[in-house]
Amino acid sequence: VQKSGHGSGFFITDEGHILTNYHVIGEARRVRIVTGFRKTGITAEVLRVDKARDVALLKLEEIPDWLNMDKVLIRPVRLDWPRVGEDVYAIGVPKDWKNFRNTVTKGIISGHRKYKRVGAIRSNFIQADVEIHPGSSGGPLVDEYGNLVGIATEGYVAGSESTHSPIGVGLNLFIPIQEALDVLNISYDDQE
Repeated sequence: VQKSGHGSGFFITDEGHILTNYHVIGEARRVRIVTGFRKTGITAEVLRVDKARDVALLKLEEIPDWLNMDKVLIRPVRLDWPRVGEDVYAIGVPKDWKNFRNTVTKGIISGHRKYKRVGAIRSNFIQADVEIHPGSSGGPLVDEYGNLVGIATEGYVAGSESTHSPIGVGLNLFIPIQEALDVLNISYDDQE
């Protein structure tokens, strides 16, 4: 998902609906989409946002003939919280969208952070040590069976942005998918 920078996102319906983070799109009403196939020139409209929960629902304005939605959909959705110690995988586009598209990292669920304060808001998060980096925000977190469990939203790093060498430290937060769907008023039946 490209605006002034880039972030990640993922298709949830074969009609071209995409989930991502609010902080990836900001106040934009339309954004540019670059798929994992490196095809460009696709535009998505911003349908709904929840700034406090940091989620956004987009929809492609037009689905190109070359885009096979069956190969890019992330489903089914898993509405329960994954257990601590469970294997999970994050998919995203860290750092450089041209060279690191479709990056998959593996880790485990480290904890359930309920009512954790991030900024001025208290929210629920899944904590995992699966690495995410700038640009991975908005990407999916899936369990070992490919079930969608969360959305990447924040990773803690050591080092400074001024040195351009921040290092992930395995403290990463993900929005539970049920909460993202609820605040965006997306019915679960749409995900099957």
